[in-house]
Amino acid sequence: MVKVLGETGTPLPSSDITSVAGKFCFTSLNSTTTMSISDAVSWQRAYEALWGEKKGETLSLLRTFRDNVLTHTEIGRNYISLLYNHSAEILRLLHNPLLSIATGKVIDELLPAIHAVLEGRSATLSRFTVENILSLLNQYERGASPDLKTAIREIKSEVRGGELFRQVKIGIE
Repeated sequence: MVKVLGETGTPLPSSDITSVAGKFCFTSLNSTTTMSISDAVSWQRAYEALWGEKKGETLSLLRTFRDNVLTHTEIGRNYISLLYNHSAEILRLLHNPLLSIATGKVIDELLPAIHAVLEGRSATLSRFTVENILSLLNQYERGASPDLKTAIREIKSEVRGGELFRQVKIGIE
């Protein structure tokens, strides 16, 4: 039996989950996701590799940021859609241990700014962190399909131009 965890890390009631032919669909606060059971299990393993014991705390924070900040901006909704549309490919890329480690480190660098935004405080990222984000995107791009490469190039342009950060109220120092 696969348990689907909700925003707080507790299992969702079975009424929030549907399953058909080896796939299941679940609804979170502002989104609906459909994936194969094997992908769901693989994502849980990826989360464990990225954050270990802090997995639940980190995922909860990232989901809150998604639901309370990203869903309220056009660029955020585009990034959420991109992640869900390319989730199987991103998961495959995360099987590379070096990429997985780099991903975890960059997300860890972003967590203080995410906390600040959620708490209504001023948030800033260093130029070093922005360069780390761009470097990470370059690593993903190297193994990506043509569609994902195109999306990554757009994201890199938005990161360089600062549009993403402006829309979610994060400054660059």
